[in-house]
Amino acid sequence: MTQTIDTTETAGFRRNLTVLILAQSLGAASGPIVISLGGLVGQDLATDPALATLPVSIYNLGLALGTVPAAWIM
Repeated sequence: MTQTIDTTETAGFRRNLTVLILAQSLGAASGPIVISLGGLVGQDLATDPALATLPVSIYNLGLALGTVPAAWIM
C-alpha cells in the first residue's frame, strides 16, 4: 500500500510556515528598532538634547517592570 501526499495540503503547509516565519521575524525585530530609532527621532523632536532618549528609557523601564507581572500571570 502506497501513501500519497496531497499537493494542496503541502502547499498550504508551506504557505502557513512562510507566513509564520515572516511574522515572527518582524515581531522580534520591533524591539531593537524602537530602541535604536527612538533616540534618533527623539533627538530630532526634543527641544532639550538631554531629553532625547527619555521615551526610549521609559519604554525600557516599562518593559522591565512588566516582566514580573507577566511571569506571575503565566
